Amino acid sequence: MRIYMTCVMALCSVWVMPEAYGHSLSEKHFGIVNNQKIITSIPEGIKARGDLEEYVKAKQKELRQKKEGLDTFAKEMERKASIWNDEVKKAKTQEFQTRLMQLRQDEQALQADVMGREREATRKIVEKISLTVKKLAESKKLFLVYETSTSGIVYMKEYVDLTDEVILELSKTPTTLEEGS
Repeated sequence: MRIYMTCVMALCSVWVMPEAYGHSLSEKHFGIVNNQKIITSIPEGIKARGDLEEYVKAKQKELRQKKEGLDTFAKEMERKASIWNDEVKKAKTQEFQTRLMQLRQDEQALQADVMGREREATRKIVEKISLTVKKLAESKKLFLVYETSTSGIVYMKEYVDLTDEVILELSKTPTTLEEGS
């Protein structure tokens, strides 16, 4: 309920605010920005994506090698099962299951690691986007800027799209992602 009231108050202030500052509602006071488009278009976002893809390829190669080793082990078990006694069969089966579980854990750990790395790289870029949007919004005297890729806005009559301007601004600055991020 508290969140609902906060949203209602914010929306009411948006409609009242322009007139309080001597502007009419017919002027463009609202901006939009598409963070996803910005992240995939600026050099820092492109570099972060490329670095992440390289990291994933290297880790997937390691996992593929472990899987191939496990497949080889399984074939060996199949070939030699007839000559092994029950104790050896049991030990080999246990070893296979342990190695298989470890492979699954490694795959899950890679997924979590990749998501964390992506989230961190995105967070850093979004901070820069926010600062740039704030600067542009203030210079254009906008009262509110919506992020369109996640906000769920379907329609807005008059707005200023800042996306391309943010891409241009952030493309001017050198990439500052730390190596290994």
